[in-house]
Amino acid sequence: MPVRPSLRACAPLLLLAVAGCTLGSSTGTSSQPRGTPVPTATAVGTPLGLATAIQIGPEGGALAADDGAWTLTVPAGAVAAATTFSATPLTSHAPGALTQTVRLEADQPLAGPVKVTFKGLGSSYPSGVALKSLAIRYQDARGFWVAPDGLSYDAAADTVTATTPHLSDWALVLGQTPDLQGTFTLTQTVGVPFTASGTGALYAWTSATEPTYWMTGTVTLDADTLTAGSATCTPDARAHDLELSVAEVHGADFRWGMNARWALTCTDPSLSQDLATLFDTLQINLTSCGGSYVGTQVNGDSFIQGQYTKTCGTGGVVSATWDFRACWDGLSCQPSDPCRTGTTTCNGGIGTCNPTGNAADGTPCGTSGACVAGACVGG
Repeated sequence: MPVRPSLRACAPLLLLAVAGCTLGSSTGTSSQPRGTPVPTATAVGTPLGLATAIQIGPEGGALAADDGAWTLTVPAGAVAAATTFSATPLTSHAPGALTQTVRLEADQPLAGPVKVTFKGLGSSYPSGVALKSLAIRYQDARGFWVAPDGLSYDAAADTVTATTPHLSDWALVLGQTPDLQGTFTLTQTVGVPFTASGTGALYAWTSATEPTYWMTGTVTLDADTLTAGSATCTPDARAHDLELSVAEVHGADFRWGMNARWALTCTDPSLSQDLATLFDTLQINLTSCGGSYVGTQVNGDSFIQGQYTKTCGTGGVVSATWDFRACWDGLSCQPSDPCRTGTTTCNGGIGTCNPTGNAADGTPCGTSGACVAGACVGG
């Protein structure tokens, strides 16, 4: 079952220079207005474990995560006969994902809508984030993360629910559109050495006095196994979500960090441990190690790029590079016409989705139509 991230209250890893949890009450405004990023498709998530399944009949029922992170509710009449519903945890590529993605499937067609419910952040809402800051997205057949037609919120239960006529891959996300998205790399030779890469989404916190962002993302180890001396270590999963945190542009520097953790099982039992990312640009981790930015940073309205390395002498190094942008040229995107495909072009960080071809015949469009030769038929 998906494991919910343990969000740190008020995201202390990166608030630092902004006093405590006071960003939400600041009277300043962001100096980084941007256009709306063009929607782009992402890869499909990778299974993180075996599917769980339950049979539900016309009388209705429910399938839920062991930890209560999500629930699929099948009302009476939503299926016409006994139907096997299954759920598979996946790595999440949804922009702004706060949990792993869950793939929900059924072996019979639905006769009516079902409900997908995600639990909120409980006691871990940072300052400036509330239940209604959250949303649910599903990934369609083309890889785009789509908002369901309607969401409902239950503050007492701390849940957000989507009512849907279909099943797909679903994720709990921050509800606004990311201002910047991109990639990062990580090299860590302190302790058990490893390299990893990841994706991140940054959401502007517009009440801050400096350009400040909520950040979510996923970090993935570059190998299935790690080597420490003569021992081999196997992580519980290659990919883990970054905990929700805060990043900021302070003067000439982009200040941020990673906070993800893997459970290792090693051939040398003494090395079996939790493996944590130790990268940050403010010496919160590895306080005795020197750190500095490498080369020239770019911290503009449309690009945040750079590299930072911590050196711990014979103890190893921790180094990361990052490239977050408001827009990426040449990405696949979805034009306003669902029966067309497109690619992005960028101008000053504002993206335009240019139609380049026809969507595959049979692509859903309208309320009940399908695309044929680039036109919506029956919708």
